[in-house]
Amino acid sequence: LDFNSMMSCLLYILKLNPSSMVIKNMLVDLYLKKAQELMTLAAKKDLSVVSSEYYWSRAKIYLEEGIKLDYTELKLWLYHTICCIYLKLFDTAFESVNRYISVYNNIKTINVEILILKAKLYWALGLVDMGNKEMRDINKLKSRHVELLAFTARSFHSGEKFYKEAIRYFH
Repeated sequence: LDFNSMMSCLLYILKLNPSSMVIKNMLVDLYLKKAQELMTLAAKKDLSVVSSEYYWSRAKIYLEEGIKLDYTELKLWLYHTICCIYLKLFDTAFESVNRYISVYNNIKTINVEILILKAKLYWALGLVDMGNKEMRDINKLKSRHVELLAFTARSFHSGEKFYKEAIRYFH
C-alpha cells in the first residue's frame, strides 16, 4: 500500500475502534515518517523559498495530526518546533518546545540543546532578558555545550566592559 491508502485504512479502522492504541501508534508513526520525509525535502538547498515553505507547512500539518493522537510523543513536539522555526512561527515554536519539555518532565536529564533552543526562541521573540536568564539557568546544569560556553564568554566580556566603564566614570 502507498502512504495515502495506508492512512485511509488506518483512519477507517480507528473510526471502528477509537480506543485502539495499536492503531493510534501506527498512525502516529506514519505521520512522523511522512513529516520527516517532507522536512528532508524542505531542507534541500536547491529549492525555492516557496517550495521549501510548502514542505515545512505540510510537515507541520502531519505532525499536528500525530499530536492529536499522542501528545506524549517527544519527536512530534521536537519536529513541530523545528517546522515552526523554519516557517518563522516563533510563538508556536516556543509553545512546542515548552510542550516537549513538559512531556519530558525531567529537567536534570533533558538534552541541553532543547533548553538552548528555548533560550534562542526567547531571543527570536525579542525577549532577550528571558533568553539570557534561560542560558544562565542552563549553565547551572554544568554543561560544556559550545553555545553555552560562548554565551558565558560573551556575558563575561560584556560585564567586564561595563565594569571598566563604571570605574572610568567614578575616577
